[in-house]
Amino acid sequence: MKGYADSHQLAVRDLAGRPIGTLRLRVPPHRQKGGADAILPPDHRWPLPRLVADGEYRYQWVDLAGPVSTSHPELFVADDETGRSGRLGPGRSTGTVQATVYVAGERVGTVQFEVRSRKLSYEDEYRWMLRDLTRRFTDLVMHRFAAGQHRFQPNPSEGARSTYQRFAFLASVLEGGTFQDAVQRILAEPHVSWRQRIERRPAGAGVRPTSGMVRQVVRAGDRVPWSQGPSSGVPSLPRTFDVETTEASTDNQPNRFVRFALESFRAVATRLRGGLGHHGAAALRGRAQADRLIALLDRFLAHPVMREVGPLRRFPGADQVLQKKAGYRDVLRAYLLSDVAAALTWEGGEAVYGAGKRDVAALYEYWVYLELAAIVGELCGRPVDLSALVEPAGTGLAVRLKSGQHEALTGTFAGGDAPLELVLHFNRRFATGRLGEVSWSRPMQPDCSLEVRGPARYDVSLGSTWLHFDAKYRVDGRRQLLGAPGERADALDATGTKAMRADLLKMHAYRDAILRSAGAYVLYPGDVGEEVLRTYHEILPGLGAFPLRPSADGRSEGSAPLRAFLHDVLGHLSSRSTARERARYWQARALDAVVRTPALLPRPPADTVVGLGYVRRPHHAWCLSQGLYVVRADRDRPGGLGVEAAFLRAEFLVLYTADDVATLHEVAPRVEVLTRDELLRLGYTQPGGRTYFGLRVGPPVGWDRTGLDPAHVVGVVRRHDHRWGAPFVLPWAALESGG
Repeated sequence: MKGYADSHQLAVRDLAGRPIGTLRLRVPPHRQKGGADAILPPDHRWPLPRLVADGEYRYQWVDLAGPVSTSHPELFVADDETGRSGRLGPGRSTGTVQATVYVAGERVGTVQFEVRSRKLSYEDEYRWMLRDLTRRFTDLVMHRFAAGQHRFQPNPSEGARSTYQRFAFLASVLEGGTFQDAVQRILAEPHVSWRQRIERRPAGAGVRPTSGMVRQVVRAGDRVPWSQGPSSGVPSLPRTFDVETTEASTDNQPNRFVRFALESFRAVATRLRGGLGHHGAAALRGRAQADRLIALLDRFLAHPVMREVGPLRRFPGADQVLQKKAGYRDVLRAYLLSDVAAALTWEGGEAVYGAGKRDVAALYEYWVYLELAAIVGELCGRPVDLSALVEPAGTGLAVRLKSGQHEALTGTFAGGDAPLELVLHFNRRFATGRLGEVSWSRPMQPDCSLEVRGPARYDVSLGSTWLHFDAKYRVDGRRQLLGAPGERADALDATGTKAMRADLLKMHAYRDAILRSAGAYVLYPGDVGEEVLRTYHEILPGLGAFPLRPSADGRSEGSAPLRAFLHDVLGHLSSRSTARERARYWQARALDAVVRTPALLPRPPADTVVGLGYVRRPHHAWCLSQGLYVVRADRDRPGGLGVEAAFLRAEFLVLYTADDVATLHEVAPRVEVLTRDELLRLGYTQPGGRTYFGLRVGPPVGWDRTGLDPAHVVGVVRRHDHRWGAPFVLPWAALESGG
């Protein structure tokens, strides 16, 4: 492969940066086929040599006297106790590796190299995915938290982490062709405004007659005789006339804003460059990124159009040129993205955009989740609400999307025989032995899980149906995942590497270990068509793989086949006449025959949350008439709840009074925030707090539909109501058992 090598030497440097030894690397002969594990030497963009993720290399330490070890024994596997030679396996993560080198247990220096993805397009795809996530996060922030303040000067309190995050978000937008094309278009065809100015001309010069000129002819002041005056009745004329003229100018608000935006972008890059220092691979890489962006912006700012415009005095947010004219609206959008990103922190993003680390596989996992959310929104006929992913944090905002932390987005699919509630989970952990976490063998944690909740149809606990998705960035083709029919498990692919059957086996594990799972699928950034493996003749149960990748124009490639597949799956799940639905019913009857689920429950009794709320008898009648139950949102008052309270997510509500009246209600999945004045207008008597949460409740559900005795429910309430009427929750199963 051109520019690549099968061997390379790296300098071991002490704390002062002086070379004290050498690390020799070479690709083993059996891995040299096709140059798959070849080493890419340093160049002007990459100051360090680059190895390949999942590659295999032989290493040898030279000019270091004594046993050698490193701070990364998981990467450097020695041949013997001297550690002077062995095998180097970079693993799957991409980014900068800085290994501390020890000789006879004493630290002597460091050695650095880059690990790149085996996919040659990963640099472009990394930038595209970061751009897509930036746009989604900032669009969400601008929609939910309208930014009313725009900074015209650098923010001195902006920390290094925020600066680099803003720079990373900014570079993902500015280094793309759309922004650069927009600026080039502005410079080639700048917006021109026409200015009026007054020019003073002598009476003998030719002037165009206007109504203003007629008024000037008869005005008092310094005048001169006019030879034609006697015949016209005007013996003299003003010595000078004020003539109104117009001239074209590019020094206007839209162009001033473009200059301001370019200077703001340059300031971010300059602050980043100044704060990175001069040593270490991360600093070198970050400075190189900043230098490229500064050079690009300087080229734009040096254009005559930008040199001729003045400073921006006020933010022209309502300017129609910025809002609508091609080129200008792209610069405005880029600035707003950058401005909002400055107040946005993403804890999970540290693994993705650190100055010395580019975990493109982790970024692909986040990107896939939001792409799935977009597909689910299209299937539901309305965008999935992403507002739960952004929340206030200190003086800014925080993205809650982080690997290992469960988040869920919801929607409703109405395109089948019956409506289905869809819940898209990110990194949901399915543990064992705990309520609602249902892996029967070992804990499982797919990247994305789609929970499909259908209408309750039977008297047995069928529960939700689960579909799981794992994002595998390192995979190029489905053969690496699924192999070919009849192919041996250790067969080699076109690059000389074994098919990654472990991914297929993991899909089997998800589908078989996580209860009520109907399918598990790999998503990978390839360009080969999808493949679905079916257990029987129906679309479920099944396994499969779908290509899904970012693109330069912002439209994900492969989303259409995946959307069509999910549409068919949801249509299948909404039908009562499928063979799988019949099998589910009889399996539930055979295995869970003792447990009965009332037809109105969306989930099994142990997983259905019931809120229990005390209400005074007059307020009970008000609740029934208004279809509304309110609880205190003031935490400093007894019984006050926070936004995280499980009570606010209850699906059913038992309202009970001091004289043992209890009614059951279904709760709408929407919580309102009400003030004291709003409650008074609704007829609520004597609200004592400032703020309340309101739950919309339906009419009372007949106890005969539940199989429960209201006296039994009142007894359960009395046993658990130990906080003097404060709202609390129980699973439905506790109401049944009395526990």
